[in-house]
Amino acid sequence: MLYEDVLPSTTPTYEYKGIQDSLQILDRELEDSSNPYIVFIIDERSFLDCFENSEEGLLRTSWDTYDPSSNRLVVRMQTIIHSSASGSFASIFSSWPKDDNYRLIPMTKASVRGQSGMNKQADYSWTPIQSGRLKEFPTMVVEIAWSETRTKLVEDMNFWLSQCYGEVRTALSITVHARGKITIEKWELQGATPIPSHPENGDRTKTRTKMREDPRAPPPRS
Repeated sequence: MLYEDVLPSTTPTYEYKGIQDSLQILDRELEDSSNPYIVFIIDERSFLDCFENSEEGLLRTSWDTYDPSSNRLVVRMQTIIHSSASGSFASIFSSWPKDDNYRLIPMTKASVRGQSGMNKQADYSWTPIQSGRLKEFPTMVVEIAWSETRTKLVEDMNFWLSQCYGEVRTALSITVHARGKITIEKWELQGATPIPSHPENGDRTKTRTKMREDPRAPPPRS
């Protein structure tokens, strides 16, 4: 299954025609569409030069997933709702107890190549410092969801939990609901399938809180 198959049906697809054309598409789609996703058909060299290692910060941080086997690049535009959810989680994370003997360092939109060759970025990721060096793979990742299907979120969690050589120990999702509520879930593998941990087992990280309200933001889908 192609990664784009789990995106909303309204997701547009474009042939990559250069950096300026891509920036114009992002500006146009962000203004005209309620769907934050775009798919570009792009070869791997162009992806590496123009997105993963781009001097354009918008292109470098907005891509979500790249599959070199199909030359499909999934880009997610940064919306007000996404930014609000990110800010809410940052506040929650800063309040959690910290272990001075196990310091987690933010990776800041670091690109990760999985076992299948697919490239992906998480919304948030952290890695511990070991012997003064950062690890290649994050230990903890967070994905923010509000407009994508549940299937898309499951695919995201499948990548982090099964494609990273067992290095990702904690995978969390933040789902934005109507009326500014968010839910935080911890995911784990059951066989080969990622699922949220069951609350009755007492091992689920689930928090409902209210985002900072922004009068410019459209109501998120529940």
